[in-house]
Amino acid sequence: ARGPQSKQAAVGYWAVALLRQLCMLPEHRNEIAQHGVTQHLVALVKGDDEQTAVNAIGCLSALASKPEVKQIIYDEIGDALDHIITPPKGMRRQKAALQQRAKQLQDLLGK
Repeated sequence: ARGPQSKQAAVGYWAVALLRQLCMLPEHRNEIAQHGVTQHLVALVKGDDEQTAVNAIGCLSALASKPEVKQIIYDEIGDALDHIITPPKGMRRQKAALQQRAKQLQDLLGK
């Protein structure tokens, strides 16, 4: 997969990729969830860089294993997942990997 085009985008991409790895470990997941990063991750899901969005969805999926965080994510993600999975007419289609991850998160959240 191609990486981000700018240095700033590259830093964001790698930061979210590393955060995703940390979210896979329960002891880190709890700490990350307590710091309220979900709204920042949701903003990245809605952003322009598709690979960063895939990693952000991975983080949100891991964090959603905690019931209290799952509800927060559900409330914050809104229609963004719907727009990724089935883009409104005139909106560009997302890549298959992003659509698949969005669908997995949507199923996990019970949307």
